[in-house]
Amino acid sequence: MLQIRNETDCLKEIIVCSPYNFELIKPINRTQEYFFKQASPQYEILLAEHNSFVKTLENHGIKTYHQKSIKGCPYQLFTRDIGFVISETLCIASMASELRQPEVETLLELGLSNRWKMYRFTSNPIEGGDIILNEKSILVGIGSRTSKNAYKELVNLFSGQYEIVPMRLADDILHLDTVLGIPSEKTLLVYSPGLPDGIPKCLCDYEVISLDKEEAFTLASNVLPLSPNCVISQKRHIRVNDLLNQKGLNVITVEMDEITKLGGGPRCSVLPINRI
Repeated sequence: MLQIRNETDCLKEIIVCSPYNFELIKPINRTQEYFFKQASPQYEILLAEHNSFVKTLENHGIKTYHQKSIKGCPYQLFTRDIGFVISETLCIASMASELRQPEVETLLELGLSNRWKMYRFTSNPIEGGDIILNEKSILVGIGSRTSKNAYKELVNLFSGQYEIVPMRLADDILHLDTVLGIPSEKTLLVYSPGLPDGIPKCLCDYEVISLDKEEAFTLASNVLPLSPNCVISQKRHIRVNDLLNQKGLNVITVEMDEITKLGGGPRCSVLPINRI
């Protein structure tokens, strides 16, 4: 059953994909440009990190659908980007990077085989990393991967159910979830320089944990809530994890140093399809 209404309800079902077909090719984002020159991802460690991450999720009772891995698609592990669920509809993304466009076909196949309700974006680029649900609001990052026209398409689709809130991203920001995270019902993780227009009114009651440049670069905002009181975060973000613990959250830490070299973290690595 498809059901997503926010970021923090109990996570029950997700879609994941192994980085089995990863290969070092031309980078498609600034993070990759940096690391592919400085310290390129190690394939075996990348696989081990992802396998451990998925096992952690399954150990918490989360049902996992495994997307078919495609040769020539090295970044399939970031299933968040290729789709997103709003209420009971799986929205199939329109990928800005030509390299990643074949990935949506396997998601479409998975949706058809499970008879999920779907809507496919085709002409306007939009990616799941730019979509954050917050009960009555849909936050939409507007930048290099999601267009203003895609935002307008969302308005046409969901304006009767949600307030659709555009959030302009700084030029060097890949996705909204690399500068904004919602680890709990009352807390935000924010890298302010990545959001030139600041935080929208619908988030003004949240307590903000501000991230510095290094924390943003290593994706401290890219956390994955498993429930209102439990969140997955990278082990390396000691300061942020301590602050989340102080706010009463159970923080489960995972190693993702190699995965983040590709430009994604815990949130990027799953496509949630059911929260209750």
